[in-house]
Amino acid sequence: MAEKVEWHKGPGGRSDPRSVGLVRVGDLEIDQRVQRTVDPAKVDRLDASWDWALAEVPTVSRRPDGTIVVTEGQHRQMGLEQRDPEAKIWVVLVDEVEGTAEEAATALGIAKGRRPHNPIQQWRMRVTAGAPHETEAEKVLSALGLTVTEGRSSRGVAAAGTMMRLIHGTPSKPLSPAAGAELLRKTLSVIGESIPEDSNQSAHRFDGVIIQAVGNLIASHPDLSLARLADRLSERTAAQWLAFRRSATPSWRGVQQIIMTDYNRNLRSGRLA
Repeated sequence: MAEKVEWHKGPGGRSDPRSVGLVRVGDLEIDQRVQRTVDPAKVDRLDASWDWALAEVPTVSRRPDGTIVVTEGQHRQMGLEQRDPEAKIWVVLVDEVEGTAEEAATALGIAKGRRPHNPIQQWRMRVTAGAPHETEAEKVLSALGLTVTEGRSSRGVAAAGTMMRLIHGTPSKPLSPAAGAELLRKTLSVIGESIPEDSNQSAHRFDGVIIQAVGNLIASHPDLSLARLADRLSERTAAQWLAFRRSATPSWRGVQQIIMTDYNRNLRSGRLA
């Protein structure tokens, strides 16, 4: 039987129609008709690494039969319930929401009102928070005289999302912070050497497509010659390399394939496959 909840009216003042209550997480209900599809992997992650400091307060509604339904925050509720169904969590009740249509509209409105951090903002916050991969990678950028910037420039790298994917590796082959930083150093050094800073294409030399193509190639072929790779890259401008992104999906594969073809040309041994 659901525990009785003591509701505290108007946390935002007299004009605030909401109430706040401490509810046993096992008493909260999820209605998939008014929520996005549940991601079981996300629920498992929240269960395994629950952090109260990151547990935003869910928004709930109350149906005529007294059922308290989560309209926003279902993964938090399910992760905590999976971890401990007797745990209690603060929730915000919006009693003016009536029926599944209004519940769905509320969930959608909250989701639309949130602006996720873009990759550059994520990078900067990770560095500030001391995340090991981004912290080590930031040292590489500093040593190379490069910075993460919103706009492209000869010494500004806007492809923060690409760099984060590169330095962390893949789920099957994750990289340590040191290994990720070293891969980034090789990748950016080869590109920087191949496409000079004073060229008319320098603002595009650290495009995410080029970084991904070169980085994946180096990661997949640790014995390749970086000098030969840089020499082959220098045979085309950044714009010419980027033109090859139209030939494959994802786009960086088209660039990588041409790089491999150029690298293998006139090479009898040590060819890339």
